[in-house]
Amino acid sequence: MDLNPASPPMPALQDLTIGIRAQQLTSVIIWCTGGGTLHHWRTSYSLADSSVINDLGERLAGISLDMYQPHDHGYKTADGPNLHGCLQISPRTTRHGLYSTRSGVLEEINFSSAVTVQDIVDLVTGQKRQYYMFNPLGSGCLYWQLQLLRAFVSKGWIHSTDLSGVTESIGKYAKMYPDRVPFPPVEGQFYSPPQ
Repeated sequence: MDLNPASPPMPALQDLTIGIRAQQLTSVIIWCTGGGTLHHWRTSYSLADSSVINDLGERLAGISLDMYQPHDHGYKTADGPNLHGCLQISPRTTRHGLYSTRSGVLEEINFSSAVTVQDIVDLVTGQKRQYYMFNPLGSGCLYWQLQLLRAFVSKGWIHSTDLSGVTESIGKYAKMYPDRVPFPPVEGQFYSPPQ
C-alpha cells in the first residue's frame, strides 16, 4: 500500500503574490540550480522596499518566477510523462534569499523603468505565458525565462544590451557544462488552454 498518495494535478499558474502586487521592483536576476544534473533556471526580482513583511512576520526580499515541470498537471491528457509546465510566482524572504548561493550563473539586470509585481503578473497572464509545454527531452525552463526577458525588452523595462550580456554569460557557462546546460536552450512551446 502506498502511504504517499499522488499529489493532485498542478495548475498552469500558482500565483502567491496577492498581498504584494503594488510593490515596486528594482531588478531581475536569472539563476540556475542543479549541481551535477541538468540545470533548472529561474528568475527572481528584488523589491525596492526592504521593509515589506509577509503574514508570517518575515521580511521579503522579492519574488521569483519558476516555470517547472510537475509530475502531474491539470491539462495532461495522455499516458506517459507530463510535459505541461506550472508557473509558480512566489514571494522570497530575506531568510531564504532571492536565489541560490550555489548558482552557477547569477546575472542581474536593473529595470530601466518603474515595474511592479502587478506589472509582471499582468504581462505573464496577459500574454498567456503560463501555458507552456516542456520539450520531450525534459528541458525548456531556460528558454521560457529568456523569452520572458525578451518580453521585458519589448516593454522597455530592460535594455537589449543587458539581455545580450546575460545570454552571452549563459552561453559561456554552457560551454563549460554542456551536459548540464543545453545551449542554445532547448525550446518548449506555448499552447492555448482547453476551453
